[in-house]
Amino acid sequence: PDAPARGFDAYEVLFDGQPLAIGEEREAAPGVTVQRRC
Repeated sequence: PDAPARGFDAYEVLFDGQPLAIGEEREAAPGVTVQRRC
């Protein structure tokens, strides 16, 4: 069964080792965007 990604909360603060500003979007992979929401 499809399980939710684990540890996704970490990506809200750090993505690829770089801090994300609130509301900043970072392209994780082609067509995949990570956005910090809070």
